[in-house]
Amino acid sequence: IHPDDVDMEALASQELACSLDEKQWLIPRILVLEENGVVVAFGACTPSPYDMDGWGLSWIYVHPTFQGRGFGKRITKALLAFIQAKKKSSAYVLLTCRAQLVSFYEACGFRVIMDRGAYCLM
Repeated sequence: IHPDDVDMEALASQELACSLDEKQWLIPRILVLEENGVVVAFGACTPSPYDMDGWGLSWIYVHPTFQGRGFGKRITKALLAFIQAKKKSSAYVLLTCRAQLVSFYEACGFRVIMDRGAYCLM
């Protein structure tokens, strides 16, 4: 599924209509991107167990053969659209990444909150 082909707002609305118990609420939402039946990228977002407005972005991965073709940005933007559609108020998203990925996440609109050398909180 191409992230641009997924109506994330409709998906989030459908999920909100379901009655989810607390354990199901914390299950990561995983988006998998395929091209010609091959998984080329995936990513996940998880609601914070501590704050109803907080979300974590994780497991953003693009197969090395497919890197540099915009798949990572598209899957990240699709996950962010899903988070925004699920929240009535302004949600915030945190992620931890390796230092060499900071420029990628900055291009997606994130900013460094804490720099720990090899890893950054964004």
